[in-house]
Amino acid sequence: KYDEEGPPLFGSGIISARDLDDVVLEFIEGQLTGEGLELVGPGEDERPCAGAPFPLELTIRTNVRGAPVAGASVVVTAQQPGDAGRGRQIFQGATDDTGRIATILMVPADLGGGSIYIEAKGEGGMVDATLEVV
Repeated sequence: KYDEEGPPLFGSGIISARDLDDVVLEFIEGQLTGEGLELVGPGEDERPCAGAPFPLELTIRTNVRGAPVAGASVVVTAQQPGDAGRGRQIFQGATDDTGRIATILMVPADLGGGSIYIEAKGEGGMVDATLEVV
C-alpha cells in the first residue's frame, strides 16, 4: 500500500528539543531509582570444606554506583543436600560503614555436598549467593 506521508524522518521519536545535559541527567536519575544491591564475596575457587573453619569476607554495595551499604543485614545458612529452602543459621550480622562484614564460619562436619546460603538485605533490596561445600 502506498503511504502518502512516506517513511518517518530519520531520528523521529529519538531526537528531542532538550539539551544533552537534561537527557543524561534524566537517564542517571532513572538508574539511581532502580538501583539494587550487589554482593562481592569469595571467588569461585574459594570453597568451604565440611568440618573446617572458613574465613568469609563480604562487601555489600549498590549495583549502579558501587556505593557501600552500611547496616545491611547478613544471614548465613547451612543447607544439607536436597534441603530446598530450609537450613540451619550459622551466622548473622550487619555490614560496617564501608559495606563490609568479615567472620570465620564454622562449617558443620555433616555438610559435605551441601551448601552455604548467604542473604543480605539493606536499603535497595536483597541479594543472595550460594557456596557449594566440599
